[in-house]
Amino acid sequence: VERNFHAVPTLLPQVNLSYFGDAINIAGSSGPENIYYIDGVNVTDPYRASSGGDLPYNFIKEVEVKVGGYEAEYGRALGGIVNVITRSGGNDFRGEGFGYYTSSGLSGTWRRGLADASVNASADYDAGFSLGGPIVRDRMWFFTAWNRAVSTQDVEIPGYSVQRDSRTANLFAGKVDWQVTERTSLALTILGDPSRRHLVAPAFTVYGSPTALENIDPFLGEMRLGGVATSLRVNHRLGGLLLESSLSRVDRDEISRGDTEQARREPLVMDLQTGRWSGGFGDNSDHYSVRWAANVSGSLGLGAHRLKAGLEYEDNRLDALAHFTDPGVVTRLNDTTFQAVYVIASGTVHNRVASLFLQDSWLPTPRVRVNAGLRWDGQYLIGGDGRLAQSITDGLQPRIGVILQPGGAGTKLFASYGRFYEQLPTFASGTWWHVPVRNGVYLFDRDPRTGAGPLDSLDASHGILPEVPGLRGQNFDEVTAGYEQILGARWRAGIRGIYRTLRDVIDDGLAPLTVERVIGNPGRGALDFLSRLRRNYYALDFTLDWHGDKDIYLAGSYTLSRNYGNYTGLYDHAVNYSVPNGKGDPDLAEQVPNSSGLLPNDRPHVFKVFGLRRFDWGLTVGAFFMWQSGTPLNELGATFLPAHFAFLRQRGTVGRTPSLRDLNLRLIYEVPGRLGSSVRPRVILDLLHVASAREPVTVDQVHFSALDAQGNQSAPNPNYLRPSRYQPPMIVRLGTTFGF
Repeated sequence: VERNFHAVPTLLPQVNLSYFGDAINIAGSSGPENIYYIDGVNVTDPYRASSGGDLPYNFIKEVEVKVGGYEAEYGRALGGIVNVITRSGGNDFRGEGFGYYTSSGLSGTWRRGLADASVNASADYDAGFSLGGPIVRDRMWFFTAWNRAVSTQDVEIPGYSVQRDSRTANLFAGKVDWQVTERTSLALTILGDPSRRHLVAPAFTVYGSPTALENIDPFLGEMRLGGVATSLRVNHRLGGLLLESSLSRVDRDEISRGDTEQARREPLVMDLQTGRWSGGFGDNSDHYSVRWAANVSGSLGLGAHRLKAGLEYEDNRLDALAHFTDPGVVTRLNDTTFQAVYVIASGTVHNRVASLFLQDSWLPTPRVRVNAGLRWDGQYLIGGDGRLAQSITDGLQPRIGVILQPGGAGTKLFASYGRFYEQLPTFASGTWWHVPVRNGVYLFDRDPRTGAGPLDSLDASHGILPEVPGLRGQNFDEVTAGYEQILGARWRAGIRGIYRTLRDVIDDGLAPLTVERVIGNPGRGALDFLSRLRRNYYALDFTLDWHGDKDIYLAGSYTLSRNYGNYTGLYDHAVNYSVPNGKGDPDLAEQVPNSSGLLPNDRPHVFKVFGLRRFDWGLTVGAFFMWQSGTPLNELGATFLPAHFAFLRQRGTVGRTPSLRDLNLRLIYEVPGRLGSSVRPRVILDLLHVASAREPVTVDQVHFSALDAQGNQSAPNPNYLRPSRYQPPMIVRLGTTFGF
């Protein structure tokens, strides 16, 4: 798989890689609906809820993925939970040096889509080390690791000199474990993934991709991402009671701006008649997030019961400055009409979350286990004036599960029911409760760069929006059931069904006539002009594992699923952008017709198989093969607001992208004749996307980009239904490690 841990869960059923840009989709949900933990620290980006923590797998001991049916102590996710445990030191000094390299000279020819640059040359390399051992034997240990990763592409843009797109990340981890007494242990952890990128690509893709550029600056941006997480965990055993507590802080940046003086100074101008772009980069934003989190829990065994209760608290702060270059992102609709979308927002908001849970794991007989629990999450959203702007307190979540072993240890039947609530990212707070937010559309009769003033405007600016009484949290209900059977000494087979139905969504909309921004639950109250948002996910997966001896393993799965509704999740697949709880569909009543149907990440059939074989003479071979259905396509048209698209035909009925197959191989050779008594050199050869068909994975689905004076669809998109991105070609990656 790829070098970071986010790729590891894709080995499992119900977990699929998304080509839209939202990382991995778990059980029909979008990427920002997952929660990521590293060593017990919630490292999910507080702002957009994008995947947090970009650590290489060399730092990692194990990755745990919870797809569904989990206990009351876990929450805040509408997708899945990914829990990463980094390595720890022991009484012996152990370490590893590693390095990996690939380049365009080690890959096939990339097939270029609308959103893909023409790359003359590329290189990806990273190198690092890890070291762990005792500080005080049997009492205190350390682990430390560092990895520098660099990725470059020489991008050719017709009519301009070759531009270098580069990303540099410095990844690190450190941990100290201290056995204070027989009953008390302490762990201090620090993790970091700061990165900087010089981007050769557009900041905005809401209008698709350009056919040509009048100047290079709209494609020149600078981004700074990532941050640092620290935590302190203390465990203490008091008789039969185990007390666990932790305190953590996560700092993350998301900074975006032009990479040249003109890119920073001029607005982005998009000509919808010709597809030509000019001006500047268009985006100048600076978002800094801080999450403080504390929790304490206790677990106790009482006979056949194992009880656990806990209290959690988080304060998620966002310091934000968002500003489209004046007068805004400009579009030329026709010879006499230009419009500019402007956004100016700054301030500090908070999302404070309190959680309680109580659960019991009860073994009434040796072959029956009942897991029951109750969780409550309360969210208190603080506006830019420091006052409570909105509270969400309905987050009561019952959970119950039953496991039966009717035929002994070789047979298992299980079923569960649960309710799960989303923790709102601060993106929503930053949209609705800043002081003030200026947002709207200016209309011009000529290019505003000539000094022309606006003839008219549509102003959607607002201060802190009023509290919505009885606002319901975003949540779904889930039912799972399954059966597993051990067959003989080496086989295990299983079947599992899962059903998820979305109950309520938190989003905003623009009221008819007044165009006043309203927040709430679509289909209820002030948002009754919108339809209720629904997403129903059904899946049945079949698994088969074969365990040989310690040197051979094979696992396979087939998932049959359907994802249907009118709500795709926290990621806007129409514009390939993360806008949690503030998506552009639907904001308007005009977007409701035809909006129910097959959702963008609907893949009815997914087949996976992976395994490994170790040979006595030092070679290990691993393989991962995947085949999956394509995704549904749509015909999208314009509304009177930019980037707010309407379905001109029923959602998901325009066809599908092609089905995909992918094969990845890894060969590891342990070099005989060690360099010293304990050094273990290994040579690694990764063959990624073997025999790739380079099929289209995403397609431009916007057919019309504007409305004419009579309200008819106009400005047809010349790129409609053209592929925007393709599968990567076969790539060879070389690596080496030196362990001791």
